[in-house]
Amino acid sequence: MRAWFERSFAGDPELGELLADDALWWVQPGSPMAGSYRGRDRVLAMLGQAFALYEDGSLRSEQRALLADGEWVCVWLALTARTRKGRDWASDYVFLFRVRDGRIHEVREFIDTQQVREVVFA
Repeated sequence: MRAWFERSFAGDPELGELLADDALWWVQPGSPMAGSYRGRDRVLAMLGQAFALYEDGSLRSEQRALLADGEWVCVWLALTARTRKGRDWASDYVFLFRVRDGRIHEVREFIDTQQVREVVFA
């Protein structure tokens, strides 16, 4: 999981190798990006859209906790960035990852959806 976040924030073009072919990324209702994204290509496209919301190089993260139980890994991150619209962004995220055979098969993303709408998408 540490490699996932390091590589994703660095814009690693080979990030997809960490995802299963049929990976599922779920974003909670209330978020402008809410929904289920199935398949490596759809997940990577959605993540590309998400990262494009922020100024290049401005995204920073601080891992607050990483807990694992069987196939599931829970990661709590504090993220800060500057949006493309020039707004400062700071929020906590919680991600639940299901990992099998060294690949990410499922992700459930939890964020403050009201704050996302008001700061990032406004």
